[in-house]
Amino acid sequence: MATITKRTAKDGSPSYRVEVRLKGHPAQRATFSRITDAKAWARDTESDIKHGRHFKTTEAKRHTLAGLVDRYTRDVLPTKKAGRYATQPTATTGVVEGRARRLRPGRLYPGHDCRS
Repeated sequence: MATITKRTAKDGSPSYRVEVRLKGHPAQRATFSRITDAKAWARDTESDIKHGRHFKTTEAKRHTLAGLVDRYTRDVLPTKKAGRYATQPTATTGVVEGRARRLRPGRLYPGHDCRS
């Protein structure tokens, strides 16, 4: 929804401030010296936002979590110091293997026997 507010400068010249607000999108604002320009911008901007053509929302749609993880792995991780767990990349593998050894056939979990 667009809101147009008329503002008057100290010299008496009018200006028109436009604010376009749609639920789920950031508010967009602009100021014009002519009301016709203000109405046209409001109409076009509102339409662009609704159809996903507005540059700010379209830019946001291009970023994904997978892209963030890839970028972090490529750009940030190489600059980090090796921590305490860096030398143990397969720590969880040992836990899984140990559990598998304890689970013999016929048992749901350690200490439980299905046959009884």
